[in-house]
Amino acid sequence: MNNGHFAFITQEFIQADLDKSDKDLIQSIEGVIDLEPLLDKSDQNYISFSERVRTIVDEQQYPKTGKDVANLVAAQMYDAVLLYAKALQSAVNSNYGIEDGERLVESMTGNEWTGMSGEISIDDAGDRRGNVQVMNIQKR
Repeated sequence: MNNGHFAFITQEFIQADLDKSDKDLIQSIEGVIDLEPLLDKSDQNYISFSERVRTIVDEQQYPKTGKDVANLVAAQMYDAVLLYAKALQSAVNSNYGIEDGERLVESMTGNEWTGMSGEISIDDAGDRRGNVQVMNIQKR
C-alpha cells in the first residue's frame, strides 16, 4: 500500500478506537488520509441529540453497531433534513412549488446556525461550507 501507487482517502476512519500500540495495524494503514469533520462532542446540542437517539434506539430495540449510537453521520443527516424542511416551509410561505429545486436551493443559501453536527453555513451554491481536519497516519 505504501509503494506510491495508491491513495487511500477515508472519512471518519480514524475516529474508530485504534490501538496505536499495534504496530502491524498502524503499518497496514500507514499513509491513509482521513477527512474528519470537526465535531465538539461536549457541545450540549450534540449531547442532547445523542441522548434522544440512544433512547429511541433502546425503545425500538434497534441493533447497535458501536459505542457512539448518534455518530456524526446521524447528526449531519438530522441537520440536512432540518435544512430541507426550512426550504420547504419557505416554498409554502412564498407560494412557489416544492418541485422548484432552483428556488429551494436559493432559499437554503446564506443560512447559518448551530446544528447537531456543529456550526453550519450554506454557501451561494447551496453547499455546506466544510469544517474538517485532514489526518495522515504515519508510524513514528
